[in-house]
Amino acid sequence: MLIQQGDVLFETRDAIPHDAIRVNPQNGRYVLVEGEATGHAHAVEVFDEKLGIFEDKDGTLYMKVPEITEVVHEEHGTVEIPPGTYRIRRVRVKKRKHPMTFNYIEERRREQEQARHVID
Repeated sequence: MLIQQGDVLFETRDAIPHDAIRVNPQNGRYVLVEGEATGHAHAVEVFDEKLGIFEDKDGTLYMKVPEITEVVHEEHGTVEIPPGTYRIRRVRVKKRKHPMTFNYIEERRREQEQARHVID
C-alpha cells in the first residue's frame, strides 16, 4: 500500500531493517520530513509509546504504526496512516522543460519588448 501526503510517500514494508535505530521525538512530536522551502514539517504530533520511528544507516526512515495514526502538515493537511510498517520516502518531482512552453514564453517576452519600443 502507498499513502502520499504532498511530497512524502508512506510505503508498506514487511519489516524494519535490523540496523535501524529508534528515533526520539523532538518537542513532543516525531518530525518525519521538514520542508526545504517553507519550513513546514510532516509530523506525528500525538504518539503513544507503541509507535516507533526508526532510521537506518542510509538515513531512510521507517514507521511502525500500532493503530491509526495521524500525520499532520501545515499545507497538505492531515493523513491517517493505518496500522502497519512503512518506509518513509520523499517524492521528488522532476520538472522537464517543454520546448513549446519555453518558446511561447520567449515569444511573449519578445512581443512585450517590441511593444515597449513602439510606445517609446
